[in-house]
Amino acid sequence: MKRTNAPPLPLADYLRMHNVMRGVLDSVDAHTAHACLFFSVAGATLLREFYKKEAQPVIGAMVLLVDNDQRNALTFAALEDGRLVSTKAAFHAWVECGGYAIDFMAPLFPANCAAAGHPFMAPSRMFQKRLEAMAPSHEHLDKAGDFHVVRNPELA
Repeated sequence: MKRTNAPPLPLADYLRMHNVMRGVLDSVDAHTAHACLFFSVAGATLLREFYKKEAQPVIGAMVLLVDNDQRNALTFAALEDGRLVSTKAAFHAWVECGGYAIDFMAPLFPANCAAAGHPFMAPSRMFQKRLEAMAPSHEHLDKAGDFHVVRNPELA
């Protein structure tokens, strides 16, 4: 039976794509924990070329609640006047495909935490979330996995 509203990629394919991209970065000693642009461009290209899906890399601000109890969140953005914004120094990149936000860097979130010096460790998970399930703002993250993104075409 075919699932409706299934994410664009099964877990095995998502992990395979992540591992290939990570392997390429590791082979050239890249700073993999900060390679969101590479993951988004390569991921969108692989989705288009091998899966024949409409996919595009997107750059902007992102916040993701990773822990209910401690209220820990990964924030790839800056706050200006209470608004979540992306800048050249504070941004994230992901893929949008079929109504989903896909972050091929999500398995590296523990490395992101370590590289940023966070006192907490985000879990290593797959990230394929329906855009319509996005929290209305960065102030409305209620449970682990809730997220909010703000696209920034000018930054892209």
